[in-house]
Amino acid sequence: MAGLVRVNTRIGEHHNEWLDKESERTGISKSGLIQLAIDSYKMQNEVIYTLDQMTKKIDNLGNLIEEKS
Repeated sequence: MAGLVRVNTRIGEHHNEWLDKESERTGISKSGLIQLAIDSYKMQNEVIYTLDQMTKKIDNLGNLIEEKS
């Protein structure tokens, strides 16, 4: 596991209230919930990038097939 670093940030009261309730409900610390949210955001961005790259490759393949026809 990589080392941990401290990040100071401000969030809205409604986000903080939600974090408090969700932390209580799940038993996961607020920091843990924030890490999960960041992991989810990162994964979504990686999927979007991968899909974009796949789409470009499919388009290129389609162009090659058209050129050979």
